[in-house]
Amino acid sequence: MLKTDRICTWILILALALLLPSTQLVKPVDELTVIALIALALTDSAVNSAWCRYSLLWVMTGIMALYAAYSITAVSYNTPYAIAVDYLIQLKPYIAFAVFVAVGPRFTDADRRILRAIAVVNAITAAAISAFSNQTVQLLIMHISIVGITAVISFAVWLLCSIRPDGSISATDKAMAFMLLALGLPSGRAKFFGTCVVSLYFILVYMRIRRPIRPSRQLLTAIVVGGLVAAVGWNKFRFYFIDLGYDLRGGGGGIENLARPALYAAALLIMISRIPFGSGLASFASHASGEIHYSKVYYEYGLNHVYGLTPAQPDFICDAYYPSLAQLGLAGVALFIAFWIYVAAKLRRIRRTLAQGKALFAIAWIIILFMLIESIASTTLVQPPGVVSMMLLGIICSATPATYGSHTSGNQS
Repeated sequence: MLKTDRICTWILILALALLLPSTQLVKPVDELTVIALIALALTDSAVNSAWCRYSLLWVMTGIMALYAAYSITAVSYNTPYAIAVDYLIQLKPYIAFAVFVAVGPRFTDADRRILRAIAVVNAITAAAISAFSNQTVQLLIMHISIVGITAVISFAVWLLCSIRPDGSISATDKAMAFMLLALGLPSGRAKFFGTCVVSLYFILVYMRIRRPIRPSRQLLTAIVVGGLVAAVGWNKFRFYFIDLGYDLRGGGGGIENLARPALYAAALLIMISRIPFGSGLASFASHASGEIHYSKVYYEYGLNHVYGLTPAQPDFICDAYYPSLAQLGLAGVALFIAFWIYVAAKLRRIRRTLAQGKALFAIAWIIILFMLIESIASTTLVQPPGVVSMMLLGIICSATPATYGSHTSGNQS
């Protein structure tokens, strides 16, 4: 019988080990990872008659196939090749999640040791690279933000591999996890600091709560934590979306900072004018819409004159994830929201039924909020860090009492 759980575990280990090289030196890692997962799902389905197990995967790939057909026949803003490339890019994180949820791999003690060792090496290596010149950072890991992203993923991996059978995490493991997270400080990104606020709350506050929290207290807590996240990112938000890339206090800025707000504004216009399915794959704010073949959408909305979005220099086209949802329209936004509601429902069940549920719930929400925060100003979700994060989230969402321990007593908050 095909041991899909062990194969998935080793795919995760290899993807995590290649996380830093995949940013610049070995770029096709995430595509190869996803292709391997699709091949695994097809083989398992054929050999073990497990087609139903991967129903989420088939639904996701089917929906995106319909979007691809729509993109080619109804709107035709780009070439079939660019649309095919974007089809895979947009599906990458969701394929990783769907396969890991279906397979539900569980770590052995040896797996945990390997994963924790890789997490430590990744975080230390990224922090060490940040000490070199900007040119060296760009050569090795593309951008300084990768330091913070690597630290967050290392933090999550360490915690996930440190949960005890009773659901607790030792003070030593928590301290080590936060040391790994602290190695991301050289990134200096507002997104990273926002994730740090979320992480501090879930590990140091949420996991210590013993009694169920009233809904009113839950709402108040969400407002406070959300306010803190907004506070650490306010200056960057104002810089891009209020001052439109110019430091009005005289500290610099310029036309090169207009691309991101222009993408967000155009995304809103596209969603309004292309109801309900948007402008189609490879048409807007995605790698395929600029680097593979320049989309006609940019001419239609006058973006071909914006610095960083031009045909000759499309460097900033793939600069944020949320604008790319305009490709899928309001229907795609609804599907995106529905996916996270589906994940949240799974996590709520896990929190209530597993001995380790509270710890898994906390780590999962750190991963989710990390990806949602990153998506404001990067496309991390569809890059190697996003694929690894979704594999980790898939492992958590596949947890059952049979694989993770006894039923918890009572409801947890």
